[in-house]
Amino acid sequence: MITMIKPALIARCAAMLCLSLLLLACGSDPAPTPTTAPAPTTAPLAPNTESLEIGGRVYYETCMTCHGVAGRGDGPGAAALESPPADLAVHVPMHPDADLFGFVSQGIAGTAMPAFGDRLTDDEIWHVVNYIKTFDE
Repeated sequence: MITMIKPALIARCAAMLCLSLLLLACGSDPAPTPTTAPAPTTAPLAPNTESLEIGGRVYYETCMTCHGVAGRGDGPGAAALESPPADLAVHVPMHPDADLFGFVSQGIAGTAMPAFGDRLTDDEIWHVVNYIKTFDE
């Protein structure tokens, strides 16, 4: 025997279904978004003797070929580059530490400055930032 369903019952069921779906959609928390700590705006490592020694060693191993001993952009490899390396004694004071970190880590697009973030640790890069800040104009 087929029983007729009353239209009012269908309307109530439809309303309950819509309400349930709405509550489910609105009431559930979205998946948490991973957050990363913002990069420090100043070098998180003090420019003490140890930091400057490490930074100097890393600079001589990684940067001196292009930037030269005193950071003037006159290293032995500079002549082979299409555009000259930056004179760090001039440019370093013009940029906040976070920018300097980014230049070393990510390189500088449109220049011969390569990214070293895959070869140096963050601490090594911060030591280099401390070291190059000692270059005088």
